[in-house]
Parts: sequence; structure tokens; C-alpha cells
Amino acid sequence: MKNVLFILTLFFLFACNKAYEASEESAGLYTKDAMENLKSTAEQTSEEKPADNQAIERKLIKTGNIEFETKDLDKTAQRINAAKKKYKAYASNENEYSSENRLSRTITLRIPASNFDAALAEIAEGVDHFDRKTINVSDVTEEFLDVQARLKTKKELELRYIQLLSKAQKVSEILEIERELVTLRSDIESFEGRLKYLENQVSLSTLTIDYYKSIKQDNRFWAKVKSGFGNGWDFLLTILLGIINVWPVWIIGYALFWMIRRIRAKK
Repeated sequence: MKNVLFILTLFFLFACNKAYEASEESAGLYTKDAMENLKSTAEQTSEEKPADNQAIERKLIKTGNIEFETKDLDKTAQRINAAKKKYKAYASNENEYSSENRLSRTITLRIPASNFDAALAEIAEGVDHFDRKTINVSDVTEEFLDVQARLKTKKELELRYIQLLSKAQKVSEILEIERELVTLRSDIESFEGRLKYLENQVSLSTLTIDYYKSIKQDNRFWAKVKSGFGNGWDFLLTILLGIINVWPVWIIGYALFWMIRRIRAKK
């Protein structure tokens, strides 16, 4: 009788173990199937085109570039700075340089998109002729909506993976889900960065202003004469400083000359 009970106990334990293994394998298959379904759903969603965007505000990036001659660089700079302050813009880049025939300045302004046209009109006031004037408008509405949709899909997928992670039982499943989460987080950060860049470019237009003053050749000649006198004076000072810096050599040379002269006088 004891042997029969022992055999029945072993059989019962063996059956329980098999049931547990089957349950664990079933859970693993469930987790794997769920991950594959999530990936498939995400791929289908990401491939779907955004809904009709006729009622959506267009996302436009506006850039401008103008170049003109002025009689007074400082007055033109004051007019540009006044417009910059009035229309809440800021300068992202400023340069000043000269050549044989002109003095030039360049400034790049980031202007709120709604103020771009007014600021341009005020800066260009009084300009008789533009050497160059280009205004470009890029429509990024489709890209903006596409990035938004993909970002939304990635975030939803991330939440589902987190929920799936809480149900995972095997270490291999946990590691696989965590790898997927790392990849998703990288994609999300990339989409967020692109979206932020587009929003910045849309909200702030860019205007590059090149203005210059021509220099007459006769004025340039006298400027060179003045510069020549200054360079000559600097050269003379350099020579004097060089002489002063080698004063020990002069003393030693004079001492040798005096000694040689005394020796010859004794002969």
C-alpha cells in the first residue's frame, strides 16, 4: 500500500511540473506573439499617411538674403538695430571686413515669422538698389505632420512595451523587451529633436543682410600713405628695441676694442 501511495505521489508531482512548464511556455509564446503584434501594428501605423491636413495651419520656413550699398555704414547699422528691437528679433551672426574697394558688414537676424515682412520693409527703407534680394519659402507641413504621427506611434508603442514588460516571466523575454525599449527611446528622442528643429525654423524666419560702402581709390591711396608712416614708425621702434635688447653685446664689444687698442699702443 505504501508503495502505491509513493508511486501516486511521484506521478502527481510529475504531472504538476509538466503543467507548470506548459504554462510557462504558453506565457512565453504569448509574450513573443504580443511583441510581434506590436511591431506589426507599429509598422502599419508608421506607413499610414497623415489625415487630410487642409484645415491644419501650414508650416512654412521663410529665409531672406539682401545685399545693398550704403553711404553711411553706421546709420544703416542703427536702422537695422532699431528694426531688430522693434520686431523682437535677435542677431545670430555679425561680421565686418574690408577689401581694396569697399568696407562691408554682414548681420544675420532671426525674426518672428509674423514680423518678417514688416522688418524687411523697414530695413530696406531708403535703399535705391539691391545687388541681391532673395526670399525663399519652404513648406514643411507634410514633414511636420509625418514626424508628429511617427512620434505619437513610438510613444504609444513604448507604453505597450512597458505593460508587456510587467507580464514577462522569462529573463530572456525581459532582456528582449528592454532592448526594444532602448531602441524606441532612441527613436523618440530623434523624432523629438527633429520636431523641435522644425518648430524653431517655422517660428523664427532668417534674414541675412549684407551692406557695404565703396571706397574711392584716391582715399585708399592716402589711407595707404598714412598706414605707411605708421608702419615706418613701428619699424624704427623695433630697431631701437632690438639695439637695447642686445646691450650686453655692445659692452663686451667695446671692452674688447679697448683692450686690443691698449695692446697695440704698448707695442
